[in-house]
Amino acid sequence: MKTLSINNTADYKILIGRDLIKEIKNFIKEKNYSNVFYVIDKNVNSLYSEELIEFKNKYLLEANEKNKNLKKLEEILSFMFENRLDRKSLLISIGGGITGDITGFAAGVYMRGIDYIQIPTTLLSQVDSSVGGKTGVNFKNTKNILGLFNHPKRVIVDTNFLKTLNKKELRSGYGEIFKYGIIFDVSLAEILIDNLKDSKMSEEIYKDLIYKSLEIKKEIVEKDEKEKNLRKILNFGHTVGHGIEVLKNNNLSHGEAVLVGMYYESLISNELGKIDKKYLEFIIDGIRSIIKIPNYNNSDVNFIIEKMFLDKKTEKNKINIVLPVDKGKVIVEEDVDINIIKKVLGDDNVI
Repeated sequence: MKTLSINNTADYKILIGRDLIKEIKNFIKEKNYSNVFYVIDKNVNSLYSEELIEFKNKYLLEANEKNKNLKKLEEILSFMFENRLDRKSLLISIGGGITGDITGFAAGVYMRGIDYIQIPTTLLSQVDSSVGGKTGVNFKNTKNILGLFNHPKRVIVDTNFLKTLNKKELRSGYGEIFKYGIIFDVSLAEILIDNLKDSKMSEEIYKDLIYKSLEIKKEIVEKDEKEKNLRKILNFGHTVGHGIEVLKNNNLSHGEAVLVGMYYESLISNELGKIDKKYLEFIIDGIRSIIKIPNYNNSDVNFIIEKMFLDKKTEKNKINIVLPVDKGKVIVEEDVDINIIKKVLGDDNVI
């Protein structure tokens, strides 16, 4: 088992290894909670019924973006209230990013805040969303526009859950790992792509990639807990990606949409003369080795740009985008020209 610790206003441990689901019992016993309630991804509960059989007091969430809303949040809060959770109770999330986001939000607003822990079950949530305290729901067809910072008391990354992930879910995780490589340590992106090409993605490699990704996130969130400055770089791919994700007839997951967003944001960097052509080719080739890049028509492009104006980095009606500029280095480019975005997103720009 590998261990990391987040040290900011809410210190907590991250445990990484196989068959760590049993660590829940140790944590509950250690803290002496009055009541424990679980929010579990419905699909995960079905796939791991034997491992989760002891967890009786639970709400099963059909985890998809359509259900990441205030209505489902209210349902979870109602179940918590009906099960008589108090301020000494513990809420436990078992699922991917959607489950973790809505559970953390519920824990943050119930009785002005109760403890919760994250048990991420997708590669994407294991390398990213389970750590850092971001919680929230979608509102008015806009990603994560409602939420708060609420850190878990522990994150338990059990790599056993990876065995049932499909290719789409794995691609989402690869995208986040690749992102960490581009924004901070390009060797991480190289290790990922090399192992994908050689089909060597063993559990030990996954464990190593997860640990290295979370080491990077740890360093960033400790320096900028509430995304006032440095932490914004973690949004590489998200400004364009969030617009793509809510596009009508979109069939990409969050992680896949961010991958495509990284592709187009890299092209924007190129249009602005911010990136070396050789390094651009490395990023483009890496992304294309993970996912096929879709084309967008004029109507799609206008919709994506409309949603970009609702991005949390947008200020004073100016679109700000995280752009790669050198190996392990990105910048937040302010007030990017809409015409450049339109040019890059145009259907003749898929290379």
